[in-house]
Amino acid sequence: MNVLDNSTQNGRQDGRQDGRQDGRQQGQQQQDKYRTQIDRVNIVLDIVKQLKNYPTATAGETTDIYKEEYIYVQRLKKVFTDYIKQPQDNLKQFKGSIFLEETVRRDVEYILPILKSQEPLFVIRMKTKRA
Repeated sequence: MNVLDNSTQNGRQDGRQDGRQDGRQQGQQQQDKYRTQIDRVNIVLDIVKQLKNYPTATAGETTDIYKEEYIYVQRLKKVFTDYIKQPQDNLKQFKGSIFLEETVRRDVEYILPILKSQEPLFVIRMKTKRA
């Protein structure tokens, strides 16, 4: 009887420990599917790099359309900052469009994802919804 009681008790303890490990593994798996703050910074840096080296009509030349003087840059910075600085335990995808009025006069559409399985989207549309 004593041996049976010990084995049952050990079985429960093992089960509890396994349960805790499973919980940690599930938590790790949840973390693995979401983008970290560093991931989000890298996405934004890549977008800014492209805006600072926007191709012109002249072959091989680029221009910087991410200058402080442009009104839309302040809007983009707000979106980028909010996307990067959001708390890891309350992540949300950022999606929208901003009109680049002072430069290319086109809409940029963006999707800044939180899931690693989703790719970011940042495109300047050839046709704008504005007149």
